[in-house]
Amino acid sequence: MYDEVLTKLIPTKNAREAFEGEFIYREGKVSIVVDADGEDIDVTRWLARKFLLNLAEYDAKARATAAEKMLKTYNETWRQEDEPLLTKAQFTERLTLVHVSFLGVESVDFMYADDGMFGGHSLIPQSFDGETFTYVQMYG
Repeated sequence: MYDEVLTKLIPTKNAREAFEGEFIYREGKVSIVVDADGEDIDVTRWLARKFLLNLAEYDAKARATAAEKMLKTYNETWRQEDEPLLTKAQFTERLTLVHVSFLGVESVDFMYADDGMFGGHSLIPQSFDGETFTYVQMYG
């Protein structure tokens, strides 16, 4: 279903063998980039297809990693005093998937809007093995 976007990608202006597009997920637009980054574009497209065919599963994994790495930081540092502590479920529900990057044959980034929890910074769970999200970057 979501993998249909791969047939509609257009070349990016910035990189050779890089393509971009967008699709609708959970009622919102999600941009996508597939960039071989000097590696095999067919393998990079295969990785993108694998993730998009199982998007709900990988989205759940990425959100869980974001909560594991960032929930305590939110509750202890970023949360306003008049706001309640969030549970893992409340935290992950506030995240909105806005972008997915497939970079090379193993690297995947899911970018989430933070619903103001971190002052408008995006949270980016990253996978460096094409399967498991292990790191979360705050951006913006």
